[in-house]
Amino acid sequence: MEHTFINNDNWQGAKKRYELHVDGNIAFVEYFLIKNEKAYLVHTEVPKELSGMKIGFELVQKVLDDLADKNIQVVPICPFVAAFIKRHKEYANLVSPEFKYMIQ
Repeated sequence: MEHTFINNDNWQGAKKRYELHVDGNIAFVEYFLIKNEKAYLVHTEVPKELSGMKIGFELVQKVLDDLADKNIQVVPICPFVAAFIKRHKEYANLVSPEFKYMIQ
């Protein structure tokens, strides 16, 4: 089963999304990027065909790793992303300081 991770930065104008393609299905995290400094992660969706396969975990981890590599701060508006960061404290430093309350 091949997993392909992409940043679809041309998706629906201002909105962008990271995608994980698995067996013809697409799991994604929608985001807005503000001045190349902050990524507002607003929605995560995993198709029911991929449920129970830890695809959401893999996707969010890849998104956060990519943003860390680019030195972009995160605003975890999506509850799934916020919960992921709460459980994986190694990503807490990515959260923009004024939004740390979202992961406490």
